[in-house]
Amino acid sequence: MIIPDNETAVDLIYSEAVSATVAKVIRDSGTEPLTVGVHGDWGAGKSSVLLMLEEAFSEDDRTSVVRFNGWLFQGLEDAKTVVIETIVEQLLRDRALTTKLKDASKKLLKRVDLMKVASKAGGLALTGLTGIPSLDMLGGLMEQGKKLLADSSEITLGDMTGYVRNVTDCLNDPDAETLPAHIHAFRSEFEELLTAADIDRLVVVVDDLDRCLPATAIETLEAIRLFLFVPGAAFVIAADEGMIEYAVRSHFPDLPLSSGVA
Repeated sequence: MIIPDNETAVDLIYSEAVSATVAKVIRDSGTEPLTVGVHGDWGAGKSSVLLMLEEAFSEDDRTSVVRFNGWLFQGLEDAKTVVIETIVEQLLRDRALTTKLKDASKKLLKRVDLMKVASKAGGLALTGLTGIPSLDMLGGLMEQGKKLLADSSEITLGDMTGYVRNVTDCLNDPDAETLPAHIHAFRSEFEELLTAADIDRLVVVVDDLDRCLPATAIETLEAIRLFLFVPGAAFVIAADEGMIEYAVRSHFPDLPLSSGVA
């Protein structure tokens, strides 16, 4: 008999004990934020464990399970924003669309859009030194830049100097939200989203992280730890531990050899 090498919720290699253990850990932890790692070599059955875990919560109306495969989005966008958008979109599909849930999702996605802008700006807008400019500030700067380009034949040195000064003032606005404040606000708004979704537990299963490039793997883990690790959220990450260690070493080449990977 030939067994296809595809993930399955049918236990063919005695992995159900693993998924049952993970499900029990999640249930027993209440609403505490939680991260569980499912480790194994490629082909060991990690994806099947995740499918069995989804099956274990399929009848639980108070729990929403979201699957995220970073490999599918490799190279398309900033990994941090993709994982967040995936969760929000899945909650909107799975839960009853109330005004409160719609408003909470719109509020959170505005912050995601700001993260995208900051990422495309080379990260300047996401540093603790410069703070984060508001969307209105960014919009104004874009309009001013477009106007200058449209009148390029009449641009003077004074025009360019003034524009650069405005950009600098925007990025260094003392009233702009700093990075720590942005992270705390994001986590607070993510908690509001889970409350609006009317669930006790959000379970995010992350698959194929060990197949991603190091930068994508690290960004996904950063998104989980910095922005999404809030009460009510549980993350189950299936990956080859050796590949994740390689990603960490590649991203942080100066990490002491004696240091373990958290």
